[in-house]
Amino acid sequence: MGKPSGLWVAIGGGPRADNVAASIERNATFSTTVTTSEVGPRSAELAVVSLRGTDVDYLGISQARRNVATDQTVIVISNLVALGPLSADQVRSKAASSVRGALRSPFHRRGSADAPPVGGDSQGDRGHAA
Repeated sequence: MGKPSGLWVAIGGGPRADNVAASIERNATFSTTVTTSEVGPRSAELAVVSLRGTDVDYLGISQARRNVATDQTVIVISNLVALGPLSADQVRSKAASSVRGALRSPFHRRGSADAPPVGGDSQGDRGHAA
């Protein structure tokens, strides 16, 4: 089996999180940009969405769309299912044992489940989706 696939998309709170939440309510989808060299977005993969802090709010499918600037790609996240807010530990405890080991939030790896998103933006974390 290859490396785990998936993105953890941390919106970082504030007005942007409100706008993303409104887009999800209206259209059941939203889009954002990611740094291509850091995230390496794929044509389709699982995405965990955290609107504020480190809790998991939604699970959806991320699809890479187009390059919009040097090293920037638009991703569209659709087919969203509301999960919470749930902590990453709660999501991990409810997951099947076959995938539980791959469920690590980017915040957990940094040593604290309560650490804020790095940069407070929507950069996905490759292979560490819940």
